[in-house]
Amino acid sequence: MLILRDTIKNKKDTTCFYRKIDMETIRQAISNICICIVIVLIGVFIFAKIQNIDLINIVFMCASAFSATGLSVLEVGSLNIVAKFILMLLMFIGRVGPISFLSVFLINKKENNDVEYVKGNIMI
Repeated sequence: MLILRDTIKNKKDTTCFYRKIDMETIRQAISNICICIVIVLIGVFIFAKIQNIDLINIVFMCASAFSATGLSVLEVGSLNIVAKFILMLLMFIGRVGPISFLSVFLINKKENNDVEYVKGNIMI
């Protein structure tokens, strides 16, 4: 929201409470939000394919599991084993953190951090 506000006002930097927010922090926050949304949507899609429940209840249960709030609209004992596993996986990923969880799979890929690319402006 701060980026949107400062873009509309045509400001160069993003600020909050008279402090400049670094672009690296903004990039990490946006990446984390997008990864979280994708993980929850994948869980909702798989859950909807294996359980015959209303979509709003599935979204609520998957979001609740990912955020580790422990809320449920249905009795979890009535779900099949795959649905329970999806909820457990969402709880685990939400608790550990999606960036940390995904870094386990990408740990072997090392980049050359000494390389700096040329800055390019893209017309939007």
